[in-house]
Amino acid sequence: MGKKKNISICLKIFLAAVLALCFFNLFSFANCFIKSRNFSMQDNEILRIRFFGNTEENGTNTVSANIVLLDNAGTEIAVVERSWNGSFLAMDFVKTEFYGSNYYFPLDIYAVNSISEVYKNNKNLKKTGTNLTKYYIDLKRCLLVQPIQLQKKLFSIADFSLNPFIFVSVFFTKKITLSLHECEGGKTYGIYVKKDGIFRLEEELPANPTDL
Repeated sequence: MGKKKNISICLKIFLAAVLALCFFNLFSFANCFIKSRNFSMQDNEILRIRFFGNTEENGTNTVSANIVLLDNAGTEIAVVERSWNGSFLAMDFVKTEFYGSNYYFPLDIYAVNSISEVYKNNKNLKKTGTNLTKYYIDLKRCLLVQPIQLQKKLFSIADFSLNPFIFVSVFFTKKITLSLHECEGGKTYGIYVKKDGIFRLEEELPANPTDL
C-alpha cells in the first residue's frame, strides 16, 4: 500500500508540474500577444559591427571585431570588442512574428572556419562564442527600444522568444544565422530590420569621405 501511495503522490506532483508549465506557457503567449499589438522593431538598426581583420598566430586564425548594440533611437546600449578563433564571424538571432510585425533578438556571435560550419548546429561554437542577450536584457526590460514602456513590452516578447520553458514559442519563432564572411577588415556594417520586416546587413559609409 505504501508503494502505491508513493507512486500516486509522485504522479500527482508530476501532473501538477505539467499543468503549471502549460498554464505558464498559455499566460506567456497571451501576455506576448497583447504586448505586441501596435508595436514593432521595423526600420531599426539593432547592431553595428566594425571589423578589424584577421591574424594568424601559432597556426590559429583569429578574427577581431567591435560590436555595438543599439536601441531604436540609435543610442549605444553596450559595446563588445574582442577576438574569436576562426576565419570569419557568424551571428545567431531569434525572429518572432506577431500581427505581421517582426522582432529580432541577437543570440550569439562566434567564429567559424568554413561556410559549411555556419549552418550546422554546433553547440561547441556557441560555447566559445559570445552570448549577447545579457547585454540588452535587464530587470524585465529589453533595452533594444526606448522609452521604458516599450522596453517592458519588448521584454515580454523577448522572454517568450528566448525562454526554453515556453515551448509554445516554437510556433512563432525561428532561429536565423547570419554569415559575415563577406565583411572586410577596417569596414563598419549595420544590421537592420527594414520597414517590410526584412533582416539586412549593410555596409555603413563614413559621413566624411576623407575617412575612407
